Amino acid sequence: MFNNSAGQNDNRSLNGPRNYRVRLSRFGSAPKGDHSPSPLTVFISATSSLQARMNAQGSHPGYTVTDVTQA
Repeated sequence: MFNNSAGQNDNRSLNGPRNYRVRLSRFGSAPKGDHSPSPLTVFISATSSLQARMNAQGSHPGYTVTDVTQA
């Protein structure tokens, strides 16, 4: 019989949070009085690149994610 307990311990480290570098850009003009930089680079800890993208998008309204890479 196959014992999967060792594999489960290995998966825990593989599915843990990783650091991602997310680049965001603002397309169009900024609202009056908003002097935020564009493009913007943020570092986010997440379990997947999709989660990093969604967290960055939610944290920076008005910006669009252009690139996500593992840092």
